[in-house]
Amino acid sequence: MNTCDNGDITSSKTVRCIINYMLLEHLLNCRQYLSFQDIVNGTGLSPKTIRRALKILRQLNLVKTVFDISSNRRTLYTLNAGKVRCLERTDDIKPGLYIIDIGLGLPKYLNIKSIRLLRSANQVLYSPNVPRRIIEISAAEHVEDVSKLSQYELKRYICPIESDVRLILIDKILDSDIFNNIVNMIECKENVYYVSNISPIHVALNILEFPCKKRFRFKRDSTTELIISSSLSDFEINNIFRLLKVYRRGESITIASVDLENIDLERSSDSTEGTVYIAYVRT
Repeated sequence: MNTCDNGDITSSKTVRCIINYMLLEHLLNCRQYLSFQDIVNGTGLSPKTIRRALKILRQLNLVKTVFDISSNRRTLYTLNAGKVRCLERTDDIKPGLYIIDIGLGLPKYLNIKSIRLLRSANQVLYSPNVPRRIIEISAAEHVEDVSKLSQYELKRYICPIESDVRLILIDKILDSDIFNNIVNMIECKENVYYVSNISPIHVALNILEFPCKKRFRFKRDSTTELIISSSLSDFEINNIFRLLKVYRRGESITIASVDLENIDLERSSDSTEGTVYIAYVRT
């Protein structure tokens, strides 16, 4: 096994193992601080090897330490995520254009493929409906360009790509017009990929199939919440800016957009059986 003794931080399997373990814990399990024992248990590396690697990572300002005064000043480690890139690009991350649907819009619900793409992309383009926490997953100091989506940027992105990994981040529900526009603009389908994540529609279907829990609430950012519920009575109607309903009629499932001007009529006819609502709410 390579260690970090050779001075080449990118070629050290030990260092990359630690970095990627800490990234996954931070992004997927929302654990900002890890103990030394956490890293030992999570990576399976020997304590001696981890101590050497952490020393190098601290010197390079890739890992920071804090003291947990509630536990005898135990040392905890946190990753300086903006300064690190994840594993070297592997064969399954091919150069090309990736359109990523962020789904629920929270980092912990992104799949591993999306996280690896965000950490290894050359350029990232995002719609205004993509929460800042997802954009910040990209290794900002290594990405050549992180830009908000515009018509000009789309035209510049959708062109032949030789070696770059380019991402377009969208919310497929809120950005349906943008998604359709992208599909229509792409003339050459080679090296163009679509990556999906857990969608609000998936959650709604689960409620229909397993109605044990009939309401889910996701805080996307400081101004927007996503609420998925079997009843419109769970919503503050005046704050809704996008509303869908998923309902079963016989053996078929229908997904429909609800006109906000007719939301009072929808609420008066609300039936909790066989219908689930997906609401994007301003907070």
